Amino acid sequence: MTQLARKMALVHWICLVLLVNLGAARNYDEGARIPESYDDSWTNVLMMSIARSHSDLLMDSKPVVNERLTETVDELHQTIQDDIEGFTTLNDFKKYIGKSKNSVKLLKWELLNNIRTAGQTIDLTNPYVAWILSNRNALETLLTSGDVENDRWGDAVRIVAQILEQDSKAKQDWKLKLAIAIGLTFSTPVVSMADGSEIDGLARYHSYAKWGDEGLLFDAFYRLSAWQMRYVVGSWAKDEELVWARANALEEFRDPNKIGSVTHSMVEYKLYNDDGIS
Repeated sequence: MTQLARKMALVHWICLVLLVNLGAARNYDEGARIPESYDDSWTNVLMMSIARSHSDLLMDSKPVVNERLTETVDELHQTIQDDIEGFTTLNDFKKYIGKSKNSVKLLKWELLNNIRTAGQTIDLTNPYVAWILSNRNALETLLTSGDVENDRWGDAVRIVAQILEQDSKAKQDWKLKLAIAIGLTFSTPVVSMADGSEIDGLARYHSYAKWGDEGLLFDAFYRLSAWQMRYVVGSWAKDEELVWARANALEEFRDPNKIGSVTHSMVEYKLYNDDGIS
């Protein structure tokens, strides 16, 4: 890598760390308390991940998968380089990312580069993909809501785009967070603990959207960040099992602070199941 390339990698990294870390802080503040074991480390892991991805791009060591995607990533990269040429202080970068159009460019570049680097592709002509790539809130939430297993960012974006196509209300508020949580979680198949079948991520979105509209969920659910919603929607129980559990939860446990203990009163625990398996 040339000295200039190393300098530009550092410049890009500074901009994105500032921008995405601020986004992560907003997502953190929006939701309920994140488990203490994650409080101090999750944004740091995100920043290290961003730094690695920038080095990979400028070393040109990844295979070209899709010409249009590659052209778009490279054009964004060149535009950002031109924008920040001559920046010398941290304040220069802060002013740059303070403008929405610049922050969108940086976030869009980061997401598309993640897709390209992972050897995936995405339909840039899809209007719902285009909306995601032009919306700061959607981009910021996608990039600050945890890792994607095996870097399947293209699959995550496709799932979110499918949800947006099926539900116009998924572009805002808690339903956007829900859509992104589903996309990130179900980019890798989630299977039923009961029979090993694959759980349909789109159906899971519509179930939670319906339950939310009907007021069947705890009030805290609507305040969760997308990162936290992943731990809810990624349940290994099928939707019908979730309906049964909600209908049969004992009244005294129907409280956000107690619901985690209800299973011991609803299901008989045995050392062996009916097939004699422990």
